Amino acid sequence: MNIISKTFMGLGIVFSGLIIVLLTFQIKSDNFIENHEAYISGFINELSESWDITQVESKLSKTFYRVASTVDAQKNLKQFEQFGDLKSVSNYALDDYVVFANKPVRTGLVSFELHFDRGDAAVLMALKETNGEVVVDAFSLEVLKVSVENSGASSDAVALNTGRGVGI
Repeated sequence: MNIISKTFMGLGIVFSGLIIVLLTFQIKSDNFIENHEAYISGFINELSESWDITQVESKLSKTFYRVASTVDAQKNLKQFEQFGDLKSVSNYALDDYVVFANKPVRTGLVSFELHFDRGDAAVLMALKETNGEVVVDAFSLEVLKVSVENSGASSDAVALNTGRGVGI
């Protein structure tokens, strides 16, 4: 009877420890968007001024910059100029969160919406934080809505871009 009692007490301690670890992980993931919302907003504001990836080079991981600075990627990104000025960023959501036990790296997959003068877009962005330094490790933009009447562009030009995502 004494062995069974000690076994259950040991299992209780292990499960209590597991619950504490999971709660700590949940709290850190809940704070990820709060801690990085200003960074994301600043990045998007800076990028949308010219849709030139070199404007935000310092905020990108080196690997991602090599991919995003290609001619094709830059051409795809420039298509968003037709949407006009950025009005707001909304609906932040943390879609995934990864922490490595043996490395000081935290990665969050964040989704949000961009609202422009002439349309809306959805963004999926991977943020990587290492020792307090944050970089964009990947992102994709997808057109949600285009306002043809305000764009000054022909409906053919808008149709080419409607529903297309720009993944870099």
